[in-house]
Amino acid sequence: MIQFLGNIEAKADAKGRVFIPATFRKQLQAASEERLVLRKDVYQDCLVLYPESVWFATQNQLRCRLNKWNAKQQMIFRQRCGRPIVLSLSPGPAHIDRAWEYCTYANMWRITDDFWDDWSLLKAMFVRCEMWQDHVRAGCFPDCDMLPVGRLGKGFGQERMTKFSIEEQKTMMTLWCMFRSPLMIGAELTLLDERTLSLLTNRELLACLGENCKGTQVRRTEEQAVWINEDRTSGRLCVALFNLSDEEAVLSVTLEELQRTVAPGSEKETVLFELWTGEESHTVSHRMEAVVPAHGVRVYRVG
Repeated sequence: MIQFLGNIEAKADAKGRVFIPATFRKQLQAASEERLVLRKDVYQDCLVLYPESVWFATQNQLRCRLNKWNAKQQMIFRQRCGRPIVLSLSPGPAHIDRAWEYCTYANMWRITDDFWDDWSLLKAMFVRCEMWQDHVRAGCFPDCDMLPVGRLGKGFGQERMTKFSIEEQKTMMTLWCMFRSPLMIGAELTLLDERTLSLLTNRELLACLGENCKGTQVRRTEEQAVWINEDRTSGRLCVALFNLSDEEAVLSVTLEELQRTVAPGSEKETVLFELWTGEESHTVSHRMEAVVPAHGVRVYRVG
């Protein structure tokens, strides 16, 4: 085996080629007729030259030793790749008892199996979001999976429009934003219609994803759920009333439940701005109340 000791400064040309000093080339040619593999060392600022057979053997050893599904081992690649990356895991569904590990080694991780346009899956997501809400923070994002909106199924043999109703799509988009899930679109973008585009580009709702925002579930039953999202810097508060039942319902929540202080005897009501319709209204007796369609949502910016 040939060893070269010392440092030599090498430069790459415009095509990325590196020239090996003539003395090295002679020694290498005399030692072997094999092709050579040149790579950057992951631990030192240098280049490493391998005979092709040794390189393949080294690759096989690494494949056997590293588990690409192991978050700790993935960290090796993140630390050594030389640039910032986002590590997104798809363990589907992630285990809540391993939350500390996901937060330590990953940036985002899927908390569900494959999510499709089925109301039962969307309703079940409220349970998952309740479970994971305290683990959303800077650099750590539990992932509710892709948004199945618009035209779906390309490559699966059943291309079609989403089965979600418009109200269900609003519910999904609202929950993802209130919870602060990563947003990814599972649709054929070249066929995106205006209504779907408007769902995905609601700036008032997207503001709930801000880095200083925190989403919290206030309550949940089989029939309804209430979430708040508060910007801890500006104080901006949004409240979402979700109707999880199969019938239209009147939903309400008091400012007291939202831990908003109301002066004793005050008759001044709070202004409410609905984020989907743009309509402005007020609380009644310091209570927020709305008629919400089945599987639908009303979401308000308060004040």
